[in-house]
Amino acid sequence: MTPSILVVDDDAQVRAILVILLQDEGYQVRHAVDGLAALWEIEREPPDLVLADIRMPRLGGTELAARLGARVVPIAIILMSANAPPPLDRAAPFLSKPFAIDALLTAVSAALDAA
Repeated sequence: MTPSILVVDDDAQVRAILVILLQDEGYQVRHAVDGLAALWEIEREPPDLVLADIRMPRLGGTELAARLGARVVPIAIILMSANAPPPLDRAAPFLSKPFAIDALLTAVSAALDAA
């Protein structure tokens, strides 16, 4: 079964690029504009992995990660940001934007393998 990934970023260009890159690698990819929209998508159909920006309106990636970690069946998450420092607890993998495509794909593969 093909792994599914939910891309969560308030920047439409970043979302579009990530969706294309991940689809080209064979993943099933959906997207959401912020953490609240992501929660709705997750309830509708849980993905195997969430790739989320830390700073977003309404609900950011760090808060989203906390909510996903509290689920009965946790969902893997990778946090990313251009302007925010990595979370102090480092419970989730972190990518600093801009990142190399190889770094993204390696992080995605590792997170899916660990899940």
